[in-house]
Amino acid sequence: MSVRGKLLMGVLGLWVGSCAPMGPNYVKPEVVADPRYKEEGVWRYARPADGVPRGEWWRVFGDGELDRLEEMAAEGNPGLRAAMLRVEQARLVVRGAQVELLPDANVRPSADRRGDSGNLRRSRGDIAFFGATWNQFRVPLEASWELDFWGRVRREVEAAGADAGAAAALGEAARLALQADVAQSYFALRTVEAEMVILRETVALRERATGLVRDRFRSGAISELDVARAETETADAQAELAVLEQRRAGLVNMMATLAGRRATSFEMKLAPLAGTPPQVPAGVPAEVLQRRPDVAEAERRLAAASARIGAAKAAFFPSVRLTGRLAVESSMTDDLFTKGSKAWAAGSSVNFPIFEQALNAVVYDGRKLQFEERLAEYEQTALRAFQEVESQLSALRYLAEQEAAQLRAVEASGRAAKLSAERFRAGAVSFLEVVDADRSRLQSLRQSRQTAGQRYVATVLLIRALGGGW
Repeated sequence: MSVRGKLLMGVLGLWVGSCAPMGPNYVKPEVVADPRYKEEGVWRYARPADGVPRGEWWRVFGDGELDRLEEMAAEGNPGLRAAMLRVEQARLVVRGAQVELLPDANVRPSADRRGDSGNLRRSRGDIAFFGATWNQFRVPLEASWELDFWGRVRREVEAAGADAGAAAALGEAARLALQADVAQSYFALRTVEAEMVILRETVALRERATGLVRDRFRSGAISELDVARAETETADAQAELAVLEQRRAGLVNMMATLAGRRATSFEMKLAPLAGTPPQVPAGVPAEVLQRRPDVAEAERRLAAASARIGAAKAAFFPSVRLTGRLAVESSMTDDLFTKGSKAWAAGSSVNFPIFEQALNAVVYDGRKLQFEERLAEYEQTALRAFQEVESQLSALRYLAEQEAAQLRAVEASGRAAKLSAERFRAGAVSFLEVVDADRSRLQSLRQSRQTAGQRYVATVLLIRALGGGW
């Protein structure tokens, strides 16, 4: 191409690129949020900084085994790997859309041998001939370029980029869900471990108590009914322990699946759950929209819908295509690449849709309705985000109050069980009163352990509702 041609193409490209694309320019909607949470309580505000990593949120629990399990899940979970591959696919779609902005060029070499009809008269100068046979060799470079006057392609690229952003947000949502599932399962396991410790102690105590009751029965101090009751309570405790062991096995298998391991080769180091969970700063409500991947995904879907309105509007207008052809042609291969074999062509075409306008109108109206749908989904997602944070803040507050009351009940039931055992040894009461007091103590103790575990799980759910960081 000559210098003048290159200059002309460059100027034309700059001019087309400067043309504003059709349709609305996307503006991120604002969702009105309250300045504070209803269940704020003692939670302090925190403003997340974009430059501070907040992916490994589980380290706030200071648990080395949880850290190890989270790392295993991040490396080995097939579901997370599939989600990340979908993100890469979406990015490839963006690259494919960007290619449409570039000219299309092809080299199509061909070699033909033709023979005319014997009844077809041809002439070359003063010579006439019939039924000629000849060869034709071509090496053409053909190029075409659709000028994006109305911004259809640019809007499609914009939409593909927004879709890629939505896919990335979905990938982060999958990562956050996996991290939260691992933490929830881990704390559920530790809660079961704490309950099993209580039940093992209970089984041991009741077996010793049953032995003492049998001795007293043989001495004639008590009736056989007390022996039957003692044996029943021991068997009940053993049955409850078996139920917990079954539940523990199921949770271990679930944890192995989350970590991308086979249950047969999966091992964990578990200790009974104790203490209280860390306090997580909730931040101001509006910041939830900056952190949650589901909100980001809904917002990117909205941006893609806005861009597609512009692409649909551009379809109403004519498309302009430039074409060019530079080739060498000859009847013989010997002189195919000589100066005299050069051939060229240049032109343009305009395609104005006439009968497609009705269909274009339907597509355009549909794109606008899709935008309104995506806007409603974005608003609903934002409201759900606020609701989930409020619910978990409320759950943590009430669980803390519940655990405090249960600890008081544990202390009181422990004193009652001790007094009942002393009165039974003194012969003042039957074994039934001892059983009832011990059952109440066990129930209070197990409930307090369960509530402690629920507080840990609720803390995980709060972090998940906050988008996995602060």
